[in-house]
Amino acid sequence: MIVKRAVDESFEDEIHKLKERFDELKGELSEIRKKGKDTKLAEVYLFNVHPKLKMALATYSPVDLEKAKTWIDYFQEEIENAKKGEDYVHDIDLIHKAYEHIYRKEKHDAILVYDQLRTHYSKYPEEQRRLIYMACLDIHQMISDKL
Repeated sequence: MIVKRAVDESFEDEIHKLKERFDELKGELSEIRKKGKDTKLAEVYLFNVHPKLKMALATYSPVDLEKAKTWIDYFQEEIENAKKGEDYVHDIDLIHKAYEHIYRKEKHDAILVYDQLRTHYSKYPEEQRRLIYMACLDIHQMISDKL
């Protein structure tokens, strides 16, 4: 015997929006992975989201819908973390470039790189922020003293 249930348009719209958001995030993950970045934890979340969406659609349960939203939020957070890691590696490269310019006595180029760096460090967690900040201080000192 098949039991028909009432269709809740607002609930189905909510699921549809979550699926669209999930698909966008999968695209972002793919782009990050193509750049060779570590996406393992994001991929774990990726594989947990789809079943949660299916369960919410099957049960029409607000609890299941919230679980799906929570897992999508975790997935998005890990994608953002992977992106930040990408930015951090870029900033480490900038530090190396600044030092190269200093050693070549290219003051203008060193200052340009330094200006980029000093605006970036505040967006990182404490440990990474401290490293970028200390490098900025050292670079500033070297620009002031040597060039």
